[in-house]
Amino acid sequence: MYSGKLGSEIIMHASCGDMSWTGSSGAPNKSPCNHILTPDEGGFIYTPKTSLDKEADGKFCCRTVKAGSTVFTGAVPQDWMKQATYSGTYADFSGDHYSGPIKMFTWGSGQGLDFWYYTKPDGSPVQQGEGCQQPGGTKPTACASMLPIVLYHDWSSFANASFAASDFEVPFVCKTTSVSCAIPGDTSTIVV
Repeated sequence: MYSGKLGSEIIMHASCGDMSWTGSSGAPNKSPCNHILTPDEGGFIYTPKTSLDKEADGKFCCRTVKAGSTVFTGAVPQDWMKQATYSGTYADFSGDHYSGPIKMFTWGSGQGLDFWYYTKPDGSPVQQGEGCQQPGGTKPTACASMLPIVLYHDWSSFANASFAASDFEVPFVCKTTSVSCAIPGDTSTIVV
């Protein structure tokens, strides 16, 4: 769920990696998790009641981005992909929810972290990700030890919609969490 107007988004993952490193007993491990980003309250990863549902189960939440962060200010800007470099078309992509031709767009951070975005030929999203190398039109693979973790998500569906601020309400479990899973470089303080 994304709203450029509200500067908020919720990324719902059917399966998340092992987050037991947070020290929380309810942390996801090959189970669903959601990442909510709002301009006023910051960002959080939490566990939902069911896979691909926005409602929290109340068992786990960690803060990814502090409110008022200057490193990551909320939802990704609506036109973020316009800064990418077109890297070509690949005919035989096979992903989690789509197989067929894709267009690939890339960014390089210059710090060993690369970003990519795949679309169908009509421009609708297929996959977005980041890792130690560009996957070149294939499914991403893990990086060697001590290199950036590969993170990506495939879209199962995409439709235009209108959202209200209530659609991006931060779950109660997140409002009281002291568990941190902060993004690298976020040194901002919490704005009250």
